[in-house]
Amino acid sequence: MTNKIYTSPVAAYVEFDTYRALETYLLDVRHPSNIHVVITLAVREWLANARRRAADAPSTNVRGYLWKNLFLPDGTRLRTEVAGTVWYATVQGDRLICDNEPTSPHRFANRFGQAGRNAWKTISLLFPYETQWRPAASCRAQQPNGLYG
Repeated sequence: MTNKIYTSPVAAYVEFDTYRALETYLLDVRHPSNIHVVITLAVREWLANARRRAADAPSTNVRGYLWKNLFLPDGTRLRTEVAGTVWYATVQGDRLICDNEPTSPHRFANRFGQAGRNAWKTISLLFPYETQWRPAASCRAQQPNGLYG
């Protein structure tokens, strides 16, 4: 793709108020460019920014484990303590794994001899790219609709 601005017009919908505000601004500052050139440049800049954000963002094919309504992305670590011993599980792909076995948060929280434990209250989470463990219950309460992200 070249940087040349083509003169063959293509119609695109722009809300009247937006178009009028741009036109008024260009007249007020005595901008030398035609409004169509400015709109073309603005769209190109928007595309460049969108491509940059997409390149910097995690894959759109995000894998993870959905715990009720809390999404745990691939790589999230879970921790619970039973009788002074700390146990860990990890989200791998779309499964929660503890000791190389698939599990659920409830089973993870209760598998070490402690029946009836509330997983939301006994599990802490360490999300990818974070450095602080957080209580699962607070993550559930803090996220809009309970979703992490």
